[in-house]
Amino acid sequence: MRLIHLAVSIVLLILFISCKTTNKKVLIVHARGTSYPQVLAYLKQVKGGFFHDANEQEILHKLEPITNGVTISNIASFETGSLPSKHGVIGHNFAAFREGRIRLVNGFSVRFEKETFWEKADKNGKTVLKLGALTLHGKYEDHDNVDCVAQGYPTSGSRMLTLVPSKEDQELIKYEIAPSSSPLLLKDSTEIKFYRNQAATSILLDRDYNEENGTIGELNQNEWLQVTENSPGELTNAFSIKWESVIGDTLVFYKRASYVNRGYPQEFLLKVDNGAGPAPGWPNIPYYSANRISRETLVDEISTEMAYIMKSFEVATKNKEYDLIYIDYPAMDRYGHAMLGEDPSVFKSMFEQMDSNFNCLQEFCEENNYELIITSGHGFSAIHTSVDLNQFLVQNGIEADPRKENWEAVGAPGKVSSHIYFNPELSASEKKVLMNKITGRLRGMVDDRTKDSVIEKIVRKSELNEVGLDHTKAGDLFLLLKPGYVFANTTQKSVFDTPIFKGDHGYSLRHEDSYGFAYSKKKCDPCKTHNVSNLVLETLDVN
Repeated sequence: MRLIHLAVSIVLLILFISCKTTNKKVLIVHARGTSYPQVLAYLKQVKGGFFHDANEQEILHKLEPITNGVTISNIASFETGSLPSKHGVIGHNFAAFREGRIRLVNGFSVRFEKETFWEKADKNGKTVLKLGALTLHGKYEDHDNVDCVAQGYPTSGSRMLTLVPSKEDQELIKYEIAPSSSPLLLKDSTEIKFYRNQAATSILLDRDYNEENGTIGELNQNEWLQVTENSPGELTNAFSIKWESVIGDTLVFYKRASYVNRGYPQEFLLKVDNGAGPAPGWPNIPYYSANRISRETLVDEISTEMAYIMKSFEVATKNKEYDLIYIDYPAMDRYGHAMLGEDPSVFKSMFEQMDSNFNCLQEFCEENNYELIITSGHGFSAIHTSVDLNQFLVQNGIEADPRKENWEAVGAPGKVSSHIYFNPELSASEKKVLMNKITGRLRGMVDDRTKDSVIEKIVRKSELNEVGLDHTKAGDLFLLLKPGYVFANTTQKSVFDTPIFKGDHGYSLRHEDSYGFAYSKKKCDPCKTHNVSNLVLETLDVN
């Protein structure tokens, strides 16, 4: 009898261990913007770390993005496991016709037409944590088992402050905002005062000029100060300020925008807010591109954003267990847009931060029975020229203003791709003539400076199934630019201009720089962006 009991116990133990080891949870990271060639370049510089070990174990795979790999289309494909023809987000921008009029739509503003992997997990009773998400939505509005903290929204803007000494006395040097700027105000409309003691090198920020009754903070050159303004029971509102430079007796300060987290439910947001601190917000790439802030300042902003994501992860998982954790981690996306190829040391430091953070996530997974999956979705190429598509149409004799009754065609440019829509009131013969005219002009679109052709690919509506874009909202033509070019409106009524971003993504799959990477112990050959969600659902055992 004892032998029977022992045998039964052993069988039950084996079954228990089997269930425990196969009932995996998943932690998936979207390290968007990290190209496979970038990973290989980094691996040549290091002899250890997360990426090195993954490559040695042969679980670091090359990943093929969707053709229209702009941010939101790519995210929708990654999350839904389908191409744009199915999930409906067919570009960064596209159009909808309502009551006979055309209306341009941004891809971030529309719901997906397919369920996401995290929504399927939610509907199967799995608990889900979303951190750093670009979008709050998937296909549905309500989610029962999802805790979400998304990238925040600004409550005040960024600005540069030029300070000049106004009056000296025996004790204080007071500074005032230069006439070209307005005062820096707190939430209660109090003007922040800047001053220093005669013998000091640091600047004091205060509500008045009396250090003895307390100050807002103290700054040395190249240092940051966080100024927090909070209301009881509300999310923390805070901005950061940095002493950027000194020009003679003039001081230049950079005030970074205030951000507040978005997400749901409210009690979860407050938990993260109380534990991780106020949202740092988006790195200010436009200020860097305009040479208003230094590279060091922008790198600080990117690193701070990634550190906040990791801190939020730590706070969220401290006393709660999730079946699925989904983290948006855009370090290389920020780097790629802002300074692709500019500084090898920054490139390496971004990867080193990823190496460290991903190693921490891997340790968490091993300790808590999670399967770790990482994908980047797409890569990056350096860009040097922006292209104003609708200006090009106008200069080639095509009426491109949809507000006019006689409009012929209008572009919905979105980064490196664009749909072109024809006026539906045109006859079939008129559309045919217009199609030949536009395609002919586009094939002849040549960069004035380089004399190179600009268009990578022109796809007619009847051929959109070849690129996964055969959707009712698709244009009559779809364009992909060559690497080095990006669609953007200009202010000079010229076709070509200098872009804000140094790098962008979503080019033709003929270009190696377009490819991302996937980290997974499960085989995926070939690995494609829209196959990743199946890896998650299979591991979770969700249909």
